[in-house]
Amino acid sequence: MHEALRRTQTTNSIAAADRQAREPAGLQVAVARSLAEIEGAWALVYRRFLESGLIDPNPYGIYALPNAVRPDTVVVLATIRGMVVSTLTTMHDRPGESYPLPLDMLFHDQLQQFRDDGRRLLEAGMLADRRERVTRSLPTLFDLMRFVFYRTLHTATDDIIAGVHPRHVDFYRRLFAFEAIGESHRFVNGEPRPVTLLHLPLRERLDDAAVAPGLALFLETPIPPEAFDAACPIGMESITTGRLKRALVETPQTFAVLG
Repeated sequence: MHEALRRTQTTNSIAAADRQAREPAGLQVAVARSLAEIEGAWALVYRRFLESGLIDPNPYGIYALPNAVRPDTVVVLATIRGMVVSTLTTMHDRPGESYPLPLDMLFHDQLQQFRDDGRRLLEAGMLADRRERVTRSLPTLFDLMRFVFYRTLHTATDDIIAGVHPRHVDFYRRLFAFEAIGESHRFVNGEPRPVTLLHLPLRERLDDAAVAPGLALFLETPIPPEAFDAACPIGMESITTGRLKRALVETPQTFAVLG
């Protein structure tokens, strides 16, 4: 176990208690255990991305990303009484396989350099929250990112990458120590949408003299490896019917924005 996981800081415990107090009653955060839960999560992604002008509409009402259909993908859900209120998806890099990471579409050269350096990558994306008020969704974002943090540590992955709107870069830099390493655009209805590539060499940042506040908070609230054991495996061979299958075949998406 990384040495930083053994650190304890009273101020972080206070912050964790404050975060818990501000979360809605009954909120549960866990990995998706079934294809039905994954469909519910990616339907929320579709609705929020469509409302934000990030994607074109499709008849199935689901954000179907073939690049995310891989055995070690994990979909994280925040639910209240069974209703999905927030979600995020993690995707491990599998060099040499037919589907690259979604961010390869825009930043292949940068990601390939990490691979050439022997870095193992995890992409975090498809972040969505049904709530309009940021003050209500922010504590849940921390919980979702905590799953990303521990998924990375428990799988011996080196780096977390994500694509975000440039206006969100400072948030992820200050709280989680991400660094911006590239900019590009994708087009929706002919309009350019800016995207910034974020990179977090997690183990190096945990060795910093002053660990970023979000990472320090995660160290106070660990998630054991077995919490990920129940994650529903996602593979094209297991998605044989339903709207997710139709959407993957007929209206596949290519990009997984984090925020």
